[in-house]
Amino acid sequence: DAWLDLLGLVTDLEAPPLGPTIAGVRRLLDDPSSRAAIAGLSACVLQADPDLALGDLLFDLLTDDALDLAGALELLDPSRGPILSALLLEIADAALARLQVDGFARRSLVVVLQAALAPQAAPAVLGDLGRFLDARVLTEITQVLSALATRSCAP
Repeated sequence: DAWLDLLGLVTDLEAPPLGPTIAGVRRLLDDPSSRAAIAGLSACVLQADPDLALGDLLFDLLTDDALDLAGALELLDPSRGPILSALLLEIADAALARLQVDGFARRSLVVVLQAALAPQAAPAVLGDLGRFLDARVLTEITQVLSALATRSCAP
C-alpha cells in the first residue's frame, strides 16, 4: 500500500492499464494461499537463478506495450472458468506430478527455460509462441508432444 501511495503521486492508479493490473494483483495477494505460492516460487527462482539473469527478460515483458497485462490478468479471473483445455490440464497435471518427485527433471527444466529465455533466444521463442497462439494450433502441438513424451505413438 505504501508503494501504491507513492506511485499514486506521479500517476493515475485508476486509469488503464494500472487500474485493472493493480486490482488483479490485489486479488492475488489478498489470498493467503496465493501469497504462500508466490513465496515458494520466489524461493525456487532464487535457487535456480541466483544471479537473476531472467529478471531483465521479465522486466522487458512486463513493460513492453505489446503485452496486454491487464487482459492477461483478466484471463486469471476464476469466474471465467478454466483457460486451458482439458488435454492441456491433463498434461500439466502429469508434468507437475513428475516435477514434484523428480529432481533431475526439475534441473533439466531450469536448463531448458534458461536457454529458451536467454536474451539471444527469447525473441524467437516468444515470437514462435505468438504465432502458434494466433494460428490456434497449440492444442495440436501439445497432442504431438504428449504422444512423443508418453511414447503412445510408438508402434
